[in-house]
Amino acid sequence: MTKNTSFEVFFYIVMMPYFVPTYTWTMFSTELVTRKVLLGSLAVSLMALPYSSKVCHAGVIIFLIAWMLEGRWGEKKLLLEQNPLVWLMPAFFLLHLIGLWHTDNIQAGWANLDKKIFLLLVPIALASTRPFDKWEMNTLFGAFVASLLVATLICGVNALSLYHLRQPIPGLQNETMESYHLLSGSTLPFWLYFSNVGLASGIDLHPTYFAMYLAFALLILIYVYRDNADDLTRRERIVLYGIFSYFSFFVVFLSSKIFTVATIIIVIFAATRFITKTSKSYSIAVVSFVAVAIVSLAFFNPVSRITRVEEFFVTRITLPDAAQPETNLRVALWSVGDEALRYTNPIFGAGTGDVNDVMSSAMQKNHVAHELGIYDPHNQFIHTWLALGLVGVCTLLVMLLVPMYFAYRRKYFLISAFITLFMLACITESALEVQKGIIFFTLFSSILLFQQKGLQQAPPDELILA
Repeated sequence: MTKNTSFEVFFYIVMMPYFVPTYTWTMFSTELVTRKVLLGSLAVSLMALPYSSKVCHAGVIIFLIAWMLEGRWGEKKLLLEQNPLVWLMPAFFLLHLIGLWHTDNIQAGWANLDKKIFLLLVPIALASTRPFDKWEMNTLFGAFVASLLVATLICGVNALSLYHLRQPIPGLQNETMESYHLLSGSTLPFWLYFSNVGLASGIDLHPTYFAMYLAFALLILIYVYRDNADDLTRRERIVLYGIFSYFSFFVVFLSSKIFTVATIIIVIFAATRFITKTSKSYSIAVVSFVAVAIVSLAFFNPVSRITRVEEFFVTRITLPDAAQPETNLRVALWSVGDEALRYTNPIFGAGTGDVNDVMSSAMQKNHVAHELGIYDPHNQFIHTWLALGLVGVCTLLVMLLVPMYFAYRRKYFLISAFITLFMLACITESALEVQKGIIFFTLFSSILLFQQKGLQQAPPDELILA
């Protein structure tokens, strides 16, 4: 049984008791059963997000089926009319559908569309579902945070086991190990096992997406603290602080540059605004200690210091007329993407399924060589520009910035911060081209936008952490 299959079986078994008793004692209350299934299926999806796309998709599909069986179409229509932002993600999906008309690689185009189908269905379903109450929202957030806590523990144990048994690190080439020894002067590959790919290999998740999930979990913890500050006991506060600190340092060990910086900003924000209110001097001391500790750890860890050994020193990328012939993989792919834009229609792009083909052609025309056979530009904005042109990029920016604008106007901290985090990921990854990015963005943006107080109804001067 493979690792992913094991996780899938685990989640199905764990969540089965949730549904069976619910059906047993409420078999005559269809509305209550439906509500339980809606909440439970979303919780399963969020719990499975770091582990298995199949289980995550199964949870979403169960949610959509329950939503359809719920009925109440008149009420759903009214809820949709109150949430005009709901059509932003479907519009982005439909633009990819239109992009099939002028794509050459129709098979890749349909595969791309299949991955994005939840951009069409999930926002409509969540926007037309009766809003979850505080307990239900905390259940969803708690499922995600608890799942990440388990994931970090699994990764830690896995890294310790691999290091103790001197096993090769999954996804890391042997040449990387040799380069690490030459650069760090170390005889023990300890840091490779407990950093970046080596650490994230425990759940087979890309370090950047893992770091993004954890950074958002930090924001959720701030929300939970602020929303429940008066009801928390001293022990609960200590637990909350402990998880917050643990996740912060785990992000640093994952060695994702952009999310390490984001985590430092989140920690400072939390320390100055929410966690410490006793005195100004105490707040400054906490901020200084946490910031110095994270920066010191990032510098002390040689993998963070020599970030992306694989990209800088093993992956050979040759760019003609470049001052540095062998350069970082992402920078090289961005340069190739910029070249590829010259061979596509600037307004409508090359088509939904042609990005890899256009990138490959640009590499050949510019005599760019690399060893990994990667043609993804690793930048969502470049990827969308290549596929759908300026029309696609403008639609993508509207989908991201318009909700952020309304959230900022209404002081919805969590929505604004979530979209900012995702946009950071879009700079270094084609985050809306892989399931780990698509489902993360679709689920949480829809939950945050449509499942609490509406943006249109909130008083402008009210600070809402949702």
